[in-house]
Amino acid sequence: MKGTVRATLLAAGLLLSACRTPSSSGPAPDEVAAILVRPTPASHAALEGAVSASLNGARVSLSDYALTGSSLLLIEHLRSPDCEAPLPEEFQLVAAGASCVLVHANSGRRVELAAAECAPEAAPHPAPAPDLPELTAQTSRAAAIAR
Repeated sequence: MKGTVRATLLAAGLLLSACRTPSSSGPAPDEVAAILVRPTPASHAALEGAVSASLNGARVSLSDYALTGSSLLLIEHLRSPDCEAPLPEEFQLVAAGASCVLVHANSGRRVELAAAECAPEAAPHPAPAPDLPELTAQTSRAAAIAR
């Protein structure tokens, strides 16, 4: 009886962990979000290996362009009938000095990608603010035409 209860609790714990919410671990203060530059077969293999190791050896197949346009990588789980919407596994590539480090946001696990070369991710450009005097003049002209 004790063995059955223990196995049931263990199974429930595994199911709950599959439906967990990700922690919000971002880059450390001395790190910056980064992207891969000049990816090679060796850096791609290192990235796939790091993701697989962070997911307890799960087999993954990543695009050759993974982490080349954004520092974020999301890996979705196959849907389980016991879990309505499993959250994706979230990874972020960061530059820590001269090193590229893949951070698994869900667990906080960090893996250095020795075969990879990375550069700081460019900040998104904000949309330009409208020229208010010009906008006001256009609105005034439109109001005058409407009269």
